[in-house]
Amino acid sequence: MPAQRSTNSTYRSGDTRERLLRAGLEVFGVHGYEGVSTRQLANRAGVNLAAIPYHFGGKQGLYLAVAGDIAEHIGKRLAGRAGTIQQELAAGEHLTQKQLLDHLRTLLQGLAGILLGSPDAHLWAGVILREQLYPSAAFDILYRDVIGPVHHALSLIISRLLGRPDGDPDCTLRAHAVLGEVIIFRAARAAVLRRMDWDDYSPERVQHITRLLIDQTCDMLLAQRRRERSST
Repeated sequence: MPAQRSTNSTYRSGDTRERLLRAGLEVFGVHGYEGVSTRQLANRAGVNLAAIPYHFGGKQGLYLAVAGDIAEHIGKRLAGRAGTIQQELAAGEHLTQKQLLDHLRTLLQGLAGILLGSPDAHLWAGVILREQLYPSAAFDILYRDVIGPVHHALSLIISRLLGRPDGDPDCTLRAHAVLGEVIIFRAARAAVLRRMDWDDYSPERVQHITRLLIDQTCDMLLAQRRRERSST
């Protein structure tokens, strides 16, 4: 009998933690860190107010845990690919133009699928975009586990495509511009929907946007490659 109570208690404790993480994502994603009280978080999760300090040490601990949860969800689908690409390029292998463009397509497809097609993308973006404007300790988590690896892999691909050394500052900035082309379809989603007279991003529309982004990015980089080679 005592063992049964212990099992139920453990289950309830885990359930409470998950409910708080979900509530934190929903509330922080819409209102930001400063716009939320611990009471709002507890009420949203349907738990006692004391559960927040018990499980997370306080509001900031919950916010950092939410950032970690976002990084884990996105990282499972994207950061692993970025890491594999980094390792392959860092090993000094000579990749063909086609191989490099295939890596580029893989990253952009993954990123667009996550930011535009995931059910919680608007909440993830709410936290991530605020952290870009007003970085906190949560930004360190997001950058370490998601933003940094993806940005680094994309920078390496662009460097190799343009025949530049790894770490070339122009290629790093170009990578940022490429990421921005995807992110703007999430950050300015309302404008896109209004202009296109869409009600939402359906899977077919996400595929359409992704295809255009990939084609435009590849064309831009290949045109730059031709310009640089013709000038030498």
